[in-house]
Amino acid sequence: MMVFWILVLAMIVVAVAFTLWPLFRGRSESRAARIRAHSNLAIFEDRLAELEADRDEGRVDATEFDVLRAELERSLLGDVDDLDDDGGPDPSAADRGLGGPVLVGGAVLVPLLALVLYADWGLSLGFQDELALAREMREVEGLAGTGHDSRQVDQLISRLESRLSSNPDDADGWFLLGRTALNQGAFERAATAFGRVGELLPDEPGPMVFQAQSLYLAEDRQVTPRVRGVIDRVLELVPGQPIMLEILGMDAFQNARFAEAADLFEQVLATGIPEGERRAFLQDGLQRSRELAGLPTPLPEAQGEGIQVQVQIADAVLRDLPSNAAVFVMARPVGGPPMPLAVQRLRPASRLDVRLTLDDAMAPDMALDSVEEVEIIARLSRAGTAERGPGDLERTSPPVATRGAAPVELWLGASEPPAAARAEPEPLPSVAPAAGGRVQALVEVSPEVGVPPGSTLYVFALEVDGPPAPLAVSRHRADELPLLVALDDSMTMTPERPLSAASRVQIIARVSADGGVAARPGDLEGVSVTLDPRNSSRVVNVLIDRVIQ
Repeated sequence: MMVFWILVLAMIVVAVAFTLWPLFRGRSESRAARIRAHSNLAIFEDRLAELEADRDEGRVDATEFDVLRAELERSLLGDVDDLDDDGGPDPSAADRGLGGPVLVGGAVLVPLLALVLYADWGLSLGFQDELALAREMREVEGLAGTGHDSRQVDQLISRLESRLSSNPDDADGWFLLGRTALNQGAFERAATAFGRVGELLPDEPGPMVFQAQSLYLAEDRQVTPRVRGVIDRVLELVPGQPIMLEILGMDAFQNARFAEAADLFEQVLATGIPEGERRAFLQDGLQRSRELAGLPTPLPEAQGEGIQVQVQIADAVLRDLPSNAAVFVMARPVGGPPMPLAVQRLRPASRLDVRLTLDDAMAPDMALDSVEEVEIIARLSRAGTAERGPGDLERTSPPVATRGAAPVELWLGASEPPAAARAEPEPLPSVAPAAGGRVQALVEVSPEVGVPPGSTLYVFALEVDGPPAPLAVSRHRADELPLLVALDDSMTMTPERPLSAASRVQIIARVSADGGVAARPGDLEGVSVTLDPRNSSRVVNVLIDRVIQ
């Protein structure tokens, strides 16, 4: 828009210059003519005075004086004729006529009239439509994640579709439409919208990733030819794209191609999926695929810094778990305070491979490298909270060195654990379960902003009108976006301020280029709608679309 107005201003300047140039040119020529006329008259008067002096002194007689004077007058008249032939204007014409005022008035009124007409017609036909479209986009985004009547959201989506039909090149509008439709379960509409974004941004794989996911869900989680076509286009742009490989792996598993599924799950894990629920799901899929394909399932070797932990849960225990159950893997200093140095929360599965690192520290001054030895604790919480509850299972390892330790194996409910963990886990003492708070957010990046390579993603919950310290924080790699993130009381920064203590929170997603927690200029950020963490069952959207200044 700024470029447009600069061009308009330049065109106005050129038009005014063309309009006023004849006026200034006429005035300039008039001044030159007057100067020449005055010069010729002065020369005539000087020569006439000389002739009169010669006559008075007797150097010429009266007859010669009359002849020379007549010749001098003819010369003056000839100079005046030359001025007329050269097109010199009448010195008083510009002053007497209306040409000057008309030209000046036209130069001023024409641009003003053009601006008035554009403001009345042009804006009403163009810019005002864009403002209305932006307003409806914000309205759709605000209602999509707040539990409003789905019919109201559908009406807004239909209005947005109607607006986009007259403004089909608005990539942001189509992207918002796709996200909202996907969140509402309208998978076909979401796929159409994301497909339109892909047409507008053919070199961006992100919209096509969403299109493939939407089509996959629309086809009842089957990789049909049209789903496969989009996946192939994404893999051409980004070979090894983890979400596409994950969809292909799930399809291979559902169709009993277990060796292929194991290979695909292994490729996804090799891309560096961070520890969390998604990695646990992939590890469990890899484990089951290997078992069904008859392939060996060795314990992964320890690599790099951190402590490698493998937790196995008996099938009998898994069958009896509620849907909100969770596994907590913690490292606690031997003989030290009960607060863990590192913790990860995972979804229960028959096998969980976890690496506890410095990044999992609860506080900067309490990390794994601050002690020599730790004990590893695996706790299966039926309530999904970090506090001990009735029926929870727990296993603790012997002391483990924080540097160069061998992989740790812990069994929960297994009938034949190794000698290091022979005793069967017993239910923990009955403790009244605390009311928990939990929110889930789908974190995405707008196509208009770019995520720097190697960036870190922080997702945290802030209490509305509360202290600036977050209630819960989760740290991830930014290259895993889009990402589904869960925040709960186990991720609280201080025990006295759990997530469940607040009634109104917002989820903030921030991409940090240097890995720092504090916001810095150049970081990317997005904010969710306000929600109640104690009663939030749906996934909220967080779109990272703002650059911090």
